[in-house]
Amino acid sequence: MEQIQLTQQQFNYAYRIALRYVRNHDDAQDIAQNALLLAHRKRDTFRGDCKFNSWFYKIAQRSALMWLRKHKRHKSQLPLDEQLVAEPASFQRQLIARSRLKRLQRQMEYLTAKQKETFRLRYILGYSDRETAELLCEPKSTIKTRAFRSRHLLAA
Repeated sequence: MEQIQLTQQQFNYAYRIALRYVRNHDDAQDIAQNALLLAHRKRDTFRGDCKFNSWFYKIAQRSALMWLRKHKRHKSQLPLDEQLVAEPASFQRQLIARSRLKRLQRQMEYLTAKQKETFRLRYILGYSDRETAELLCEPKSTIKTRAFRSRHLLAA
């Protein structure tokens, strides 16, 4: 009985992680299921040097990233009409937000992979320094330094 409950907790955890990436209920459920299967197949690789949730987070995160790469849509396929509201003020705000997002994405190319992930966890997904440190199996001081440096580089 505990094993079933633990599996449901893991599924819910993976689902929440996936939903942050894909923002679609059905896709997030598929990703969570894949993450559970992958974790089950790779359970012998868990070394215990960090918390189980940190190890499982990485599996769920990578599952979501693999799904995004596999299902990446070309920019020309994105219907602009569906995303923008006809109201001019709202349209203008959305255009400004898009240009800022594009600029941020271009600037993030200059960050290392670890800086990108730290920045994403801390400032986009809203995890605390402690939570980010646990998820990445890094000391909290390293996360604080990396977050500061990535923020500083992006502000330049």
